[in-house]
Amino acid sequence: MEWINLHQSTLSAPEYLRSVPSERGTWLNLLAYCCQQENGGFIADCSDWKDRTWQQIAGITRREVRANCRLWEWVDTGLRIFAYPVEKEQELKVERAAGRLGGLTKQKNKLLSAIPQDDLPSLLPTLEGMPLPAQVATLQASLLRKGREGKGKEGNEERESTAPAPLNSVLASQIDAVATSYCRQDAPLEVRSFLAEDMDAGASYEDIRRGVNECMSHIREAPGGSSNQWVPKALTFFQQRQWRSPEAFAERWKPRANGQGGKQPIKLTSQPKNGF
Repeated sequence: MEWINLHQSTLSAPEYLRSVPSERGTWLNLLAYCCQQENGGFIADCSDWKDRTWQQIAGITRREVRANCRLWEWVDTGLRIFAYPVEKEQELKVERAAGRLGGLTKQKNKLLSAIPQDDLPSLLPTLEGMPLPAQVATLQASLLRKGREGKGKEGNEERESTAPAPLNSVLASQIDAVATSYCRQDAPLEVRSFLAEDMDAGASYEDIRRGVNECMSHIREAPGGSSNQWVPKALTFFQQRQWRSPEAFAERWKPRANGQGGKQPIKLTSQPKNGF
């Protein structure tokens, strides 16, 4: 969420009124971090985070968050934040999913209109039973192989006599499995298009899945795991084929030389083209 949804009743609640200003400030920073991560108001496995980690991700100190306060509570190794807008988060996720579904449907229809009518009888049976993202990836890959995506009906004059081979259901399912195995799910269409290109160029499903899993293991060891702000977006990760070199990817998560302990990502001095 890009904003914090606070009801007036929250600021009139006993938990808030009976807290001192410094506690309210700490709570607000924790609330802002949770809204950014959309974690339901619960920061998991954070009891061993160092002071530097808390300062980096939430702008507070470890001493402040470890203090007893009515505005947050420790549950085992996790931290639950008071008055987190769970309902608003769920509402936004539903709206986002509906928007994504509508976007995928629109994209599918656009791709279908770009495919020559003579090719559709051989292509449509392969789409049956596939989830919608896999259908879109299949259609994109079919057009990308001939360099015709976005040309629409004008591409009919340039097409070859034989239709491009569509992705079979197994390959489409493999692409979908790899894409969803990464911790971030932005740009689903572009991600699946890159994976289709890689597999079409000879990269095996096993190698890609192994590389993604190894990179994910390094991410899970970082403070905050997949919620860490330095985790690359899916578009950046797959476009740059970072899964090809988990060893190089791991360099970003080495322990700092300052003796803080634990693994923390190294901030880049300049952002890559697509950023993360």
